[in-house]
Amino acid sequence: HLIIIMKPINLLIKCLDIKMELDNKKLRVGFQDLTLKVENSSFTKDNLTDCYGQYIQRENAIQINAGLETHDLLNTVIHEIFHACAYVSGLTQKDNPLSDDDKEETVVNNLANTFHIVLRDNPWLVKFIQEAITKTKTKEK
Repeated sequence: HLIIIMKPINLLIKCLDIKMELDNKKLRVGFQDLTLKVENSSFTKDNLTDCYGQYIQRENAIQINAGLETHDLLNTVIHEIFHACAYVSGLTQKDNPLSDDDKEETVVNNLANTFHIVLRDNPWLVKFIQEAITKTKTKEK
């Protein structure tokens, strides 16, 4: 599952400085080809919560609020990718560890927040991941 999580890192790095370049980007998570949609959200107050983004599995989409600062944008993209990973890996299906929406949100939120800080505080790690993925792709050919 590490590769599923790491593949979007290249996309995130390229898009940090230019937020709107995320709009309509394609992102593969397992069997799903997702489209990132940056928009003035109508979902920010859904379910009485203050959302920055949402993963919609039936639409193969991740929606991101257009008004986010870079820090919140990165965290939100990671957070929604983790929701997609949980869904694709089957963790959210009945009788699995994250089948309860509250448990899923707690786990995804904590992992995304922690992973975001790991990337921020260890810039060498992003370069290492990029190089390792490139070498792995070369070996697969």
